[in-house]
Amino acid sequence: MLIKLLQERGSAILIVMALLAMLTAVGIMSVDRSVLDITLSFNQLSEEQAFYVAEAGLQHGLAELNRDFTWRAGIVTLPVGDGFYIVTVSDSTTDSTLADTVVLRSRAVVNDAAAAVEGYIVQSPPIPIFKYALFAGDSLKMDQNSCTDSYSADSGTYAATVDTLGGDIGSNGYLNLQGGAVVGGDASTNGDTIIFGGGATVLGTASSSADEFPMDLIPPSEYIWAEANSGAPSGFIGSGYTYNSITHDLTLGAGDELTLSSGVYFFNNVTLGQSSNLKIDSGAQVTIYMTGDFVAGQFSNVNFNGNPSDLLIYSTGDYLTLDQSVEFRTGFYGPNTTFTISQNTSLYGSIVAQSVLLKQGSCIHYDRNLVEIIRDQPNKVAMVAWRQI
Repeated sequence: MLIKLLQERGSAILIVMALLAMLTAVGIMSVDRSVLDITLSFNQLSEEQAFYVAEAGLQHGLAELNRDFTWRAGIVTLPVGDGFYIVTVSDSTTDSTLADTVVLRSRAVVNDAAAAVEGYIVQSPPIPIFKYALFAGDSLKMDQNSCTDSYSADSGTYAATVDTLGGDIGSNGYLNLQGGAVVGGDASTNGDTIIFGGGATVLGTASSSADEFPMDLIPPSEYIWAEANSGAPSGFIGSGYTYNSITHDLTLGAGDELTLSSGVYFFNNVTLGQSSNLKIDSGAQVTIYMTGDFVAGQFSNVNFNGNPSDLLIYSTGDYLTLDQSVEFRTGFYGPNTTFTISQNTSLYGSIVAQSVLLKQGSCIHYDRNLVEIIRDQPNKVAMVAWRQI
């Protein structure tokens, strides 16, 4: 009996030891599996971090090319968090198949994990700054039998070259066409609403899928340069005007006349009294930079019977206001400007402003030659394709 009990106890010990061995093995396997999972997770995290760090390097290279498209120096070992990236640049000098394309390659390392991406970069083409008869960054309203059409000042008079198309309007915001307004051309927005009412008509195509038009084509440095190189008042021909060389305000009283010689002028506010006349000298090319408001009183003229492309106005001011029966011949670009035009006023050229209100029988006659005036886009380069390598 005692022998049998000892045998059973020995068997139990063996079974317990076997179970302990099995549990120990399972525990070791679980720990190994956990360590492996942690290692894999860590490696995956490092690989993802490396990918995003490589993308950061690509964006850094893109910014450098935006500043200077001739940049080819690359970026050597720039630390980012727990890793770093290296950027190299290739172009047609090293690969003749690239033509005008530049290739950026960014390689990143984070905790021994590596990733690489490359992007194909081209220069953004210049854009016509006056491609519309009317353009608003925010809102454009035409009402009360207002209209647009087009003509070619270089080819002849308005009457001889007028076309019921070509007077396009557009907005990065909405268009509101009411009260018998007639658009002698296309009407387009950048994905916003076009409101029709009161018999308004678009003779061309109405679209809400136009590309966004840039409202920052004139850099601040250009205004600083214009102020330092302004032709005022040495380029003035005439009398009866008032010009303040400290404030840069120009004022023409009722019936006054001032002619501008060829060159660049910098003004703050420009105010034209009733029946005054701001002229451009024969054969002159004039560019005006403004930081204030432009107000033209009734029956006044700006560049009377002139070619709109001979007078270009760039403004950071808040208002362009034309009273009734004003003739205004220019290309005007004011990204912050509210443009209001009163009854029976005729504008020949192009207006780009933040908001536009056209009413009471006033018309914009777009000079088709203005499309030839182009400016570099603020983002000089574009990434047309990219991939992970």
